[in-house]
Amino acid sequence: MSAHCADLNMFGGDEWNARAYGSLSIASSVSAHIKSSTQTLALRKLLKNLNSSLGEFFAQIRAVMDGKVPAHASEESTPETIAKSKAVLKDLDRVLTDAYLRAKRAGLTNRTVTGGQFRRLREHIDELQDLREWFEGVTDPESVKSVDSLFARAEREALSEPPLDLSKVR
Repeated sequence: MSAHCADLNMFGGDEWNARAYGSLSIASSVSAHIKSSTQTLALRKLLKNLNSSLGEFFAQIRAVMDGKVPAHASEESTPETIAKSKAVLKDLDRVLTDAYLRAKRAGLTNRTVTGGQFRRLREHIDELQDLREWFEGVTDPESVKSVDSLFARAEREALSEPPLDLSKVR
C-alpha cells in the first residue's frame, strides 16, 4: 500500500501550499462571519468562495492520485514537509469543523440562503477527513508495514491452500 512518490511530492509544494492556505484563509473569514449572523448575504458569498476553493483543491488532488495530471512539486518530500502538510490539513479540518458546528448551533445550516452552501461545506469536511486519514496512513511507516504484511500473508495463503469448492457447501 505504498503511495506513489509523485503523489506524496504533491503535498507541501508551492501550489499545494497556496491552495491549502488559501482555503484556510477563506475558512477563517467564514468562521468570523458566523459569529455575527446579521451578515447572512456576505456569509453566503464567503461560503460559495470557500466551497469553490475546496472543490478545486480536492479536484486537483484526485486528478493527481488518479494519474490524470502529473504531480508538480518544486522539491522532494522530506519528513519536515510531510509533517507541515499534516499540520495544514489538521488546521483546515479544525477550522472548517468548528465553523460548521458553530453555524449549526446558530441555525444557519437550516436557513434558505445559507443551507445549501453549508451542506456542500459538510461534504468537503468529510472529504478532508478522508484525505487526512489516507495521508496519515501512507506516511506512517508502521501502518504501511502492517498493511503490506497483511497482503503478503494473504498472497502466501492463496498460493499454499487449494481454492474452496463452494458446490460442496450446504
